[in-house]
Amino acid sequence: MSFRMAGLSAVLALSFAVSALFTPSPVAAQVSHCGDLWHQRNQIFADAGYCFKSAKGKAAFPHACFPPYGKISASAKLVVEALKALEAESGCVPGTRRVEGTNRYLPIIVGGDDLDACGSSGRISGLEQTGSQSIAVRTAPTGHSVAEVPNGEVVFMCDEVSDYVGIVFPDLGQSLEDCEVSSPSNSLRFYDGPCLYGWVPRKFITLVAG
Repeated sequence: MSFRMAGLSAVLALSFAVSALFTPSPVAAQVSHCGDLWHQRNQIFADAGYCFKSAKGKAAFPHACFPPYGKISASAKLVVEALKALEAESGCVPGTRRVEGTNRYLPIIVGGDDLDACGSSGRISGLEQTGSQSIAVRTAPTGHSVAEVPNGEVVFMCDEVSDYVGIVFPDLGQSLEDCEVSSPSNSLRFYDGPCLYGWVPRKFITLVAG
């Protein structure tokens, strides 16, 4: 992939690939998905030497437990919080369930590594097949719609989760330059403006630059 997704690409890359000889049931796929998220989140602590107490943690990360014993950076904490939000969004947290079209929220993470806060831009495209002239921008992949972006509009591509891209785009009266994501940022953060932002399916964005 030629464009950089704000440091979350590797962390939140969710694998739904299965053997060509086996198609899992929805329940099996959900269990696998939740297990991947759990492992991705705890890998961050394992890499920082956390001493796991549970049998599951010890089995998954048998070589952990070394200095700094799980102390992670502020940037890593942001990634952990985003992963926890995605676990809740996906119905992985006990007592929750996945519900389409609810007021769920998954933050968009930008910045890191002294690169542009959002290192890529893309154009909304392919909506002809849907019969619509605009695409709904959602608070999360299964969240509610908060805005619409017309076909052909250029947006910043800032984050990535499975088949969805977290985008940042100008509101009425704003330009892309007003979004404050096209200059280097050496730390990760949740994007909260001044432009609009949300999630759209990857298949409706064509990479323009980055």
